[in-house]
Amino acid sequence: MVKIKDVAAKAGVSVSTVSYVINGKAEQIRISEVTQKKVWEAVEELNYRPNMQAKKLKTGQAFSSTYAVLWNERANSNLLERFMSGVQEAREKEKLSFEIVIYPYNHHTLADACNYLKKSYCSGAIWLGVNMKDVEYAEKQDFSIPMVVFVKSEKFNSVIIDDEKIGIIAAEHMADCGCKEIVVIQRVKFMDDAEGRVTNFQQRCMDLGVNVYIQDKEYEYSIEGGMKAAMEAVRDYPKVDGLYYLMDIMAAGGVNWLSFHRGEIGRQVKVMSHGNAIFSKCTYPQITVTNMPIEEMAAEGIRILSGKNNSNVLEQTCVKLPTTLIERESCTKKRWEKY
Repeated sequence: MVKIKDVAAKAGVSVSTVSYVINGKAEQIRISEVTQKKVWEAVEELNYRPNMQAKKLKTGQAFSSTYAVLWNERANSNLLERFMSGVQEAREKEKLSFEIVIYPYNHHTLADACNYLKKSYCSGAIWLGVNMKDVEYAEKQDFSIPMVVFVKSEKFNSVIIDDEKIGIIAAEHMADCGCKEIVVIQRVKFMDDAEGRVTNFQQRCMDLGVNVYIQDKEYEYSIEGGMKAAMEAVRDYPKVDGLYYLMDIMAAGGVNWLSFHRGEIGRQVKVMSHGNAIFSKCTYPQITVTNMPIEEMAAEGIRILSGKNNSNVLEQTCVKLPTTLIERESCTKKRWEKY
């Protein structure tokens, strides 16, 4: 087992210098960048991992593990809130002891996030709000800790739902509610991993005799973006009777915009999405969704990292959760009876 004195010998510095560098105190002690680089090179070459359990016991900390959560800043903040709720559920149910470190990143700082994981002393990591391009980049890196992502991965542990089945369920439900002319609202760049969902939605609609139009524009990932998308969809497709949003935060904007149109358009256009965030239950009318069970996905991710899901934490695991429909007033045969 590699010890801190081995790192010090390899770098040609003292043990205390290594300790200051790896504990983030190099700038405070005024250790030069050249020396810091030597230390980190030695750490990586020797694959040094400090005995965190011993350190925690020495400092009186109660947590036995530290898990990093890499948070994509472009994702909706409600996602992080729901994720942490699932983490807490797993902690209480499995009686686990761990702490969470949240590391925000974006497309421009993805390399920094990967380097953080290589140099940090976390026991495992979960990527939240990640898309396929980010995962493909991360899969090319060498990590010494177990990783969990919420998309299918060839290298990392995965907790997923059937993205293609989501599209089929949505198409069948909207058709059953009488939709004949549906516009799909998608954000091209960020939603690059929803291609299977859209393709299957289109194909199933075609099988059911429903016309589908892709609003192939990139809107702001927000309620305001959803409002603009609804306005342009109604303008560009006069016969539209259904809007299908890939994420429910934008659907909330669509429902909000349609609610101001008490005439024929507002009564006829049905809205459906994917997600089930809290605001999907607070709109008028409430939004019909295929459920994205973030809380359950978070709990499964923690179980994987802690070895509580009956699998070897060092072996690749893929957990697939069921896809379910949550029907509410925005897309139902009885939508406007209350209004």
